[in-house]
Amino acid sequence: MALGRLLTAMGTGYTVDTASLATRIGELRAVADSVANAATAIECPGQLGPDGIVEAALRNVTGQWRDGLSEMSDKISTMADKVDGSVTGYEAVEQAGADAMHQLAEGKVAEGQLNIVRGAAAVQLAQQDALANQISRGGRP
Repeated sequence: MALGRLLTAMGTGYTVDTASLATRIGELRAVADSVANAATAIECPGQLGPDGIVEAALRNVTGQWRDGLSEMSDKISTMADKVDGSVTGYEAVEQAGADAMHQLAEGKVAEGQLNIVRGAAAVQLAQQDALANQISRGGRP
């Protein structure tokens, strides 16, 4: 899958399709398992030719292939682990951003509601002051 499909343009930033990455993690782990199985399947067939010269050479080559495939399998597994860690990191950042936006929105709503109450209290106080002034000047409420 192309990297362009993993990233979706959004404003000046980007988002990561973690579900797609999770699929890639599974695919990487399957490839690592296949390579590991191939490494364990490589064997030298036994006595080949006189004096074991061919057999020794073949054992050397199969050993190199087995070691190389085992190393490749380990590296692919490490890559899958790193991508998995990245997914966890991306999701944590996204959640932290969403939580922060939610808290900001709640704060703005609460501030708006408090401003309404403050405004109503100011009107109430102004009416009480006007009434008190009217009474102190001898007027009727």
